[in-house]
Amino acid sequence: RGWEPSTLVKLGCGPLTVALGQLVMAAGAATTTRECDADQCVYTQRANIFWLVLSIMLTTLGELQTSPVGLAFTAEVAPSGLGSLFMGFWMATNFFANLGAGLLGASYSTLGPPAFFAMLAVIGAATGLVMLAMRAPLQRALAAPPRSL
Repeated sequence: RGWEPSTLVKLGCGPLTVALGQLVMAAGAATTTRECDADQCVYTQRANIFWLVLSIMLTTLGELQTSPVGLAFTAEVAPSGLGSLFMGFWMATNFFANLGAGLLGASYSTLGPPAFFAMLAVIGAATGLVMLAMRAPLQRALAAPPRSL
């Protein structure tokens, strides 16, 4: 009780939670079997809906740890008078992240579902671990008095 993780910890745990959700999807996809011919693939064994529901729950939780927290953090650390501009930068990074997600999505058919979701889990986990590793230097930088330009 009374312990809430810092903003930087939340920003690191968000991608890790999303990675866990993608691992759940990879596990669910691995339970399926499909038969393919030259024209199409047919799934002969489908995954249980539990895998999808759990994955969406974890992904949503991770997104809630990242997006609103990151936007508030951006506004908090922005220089005086530039909060709106920095919040716009935060939104612009979402554009580029979604563009990258679309490019990664093109590899779905070549990798197959289990490997594709495992790849997304690795990317999310790496992002979260980098954020957690940057926590101490960022806290020192935020605690330092601002320098004039």
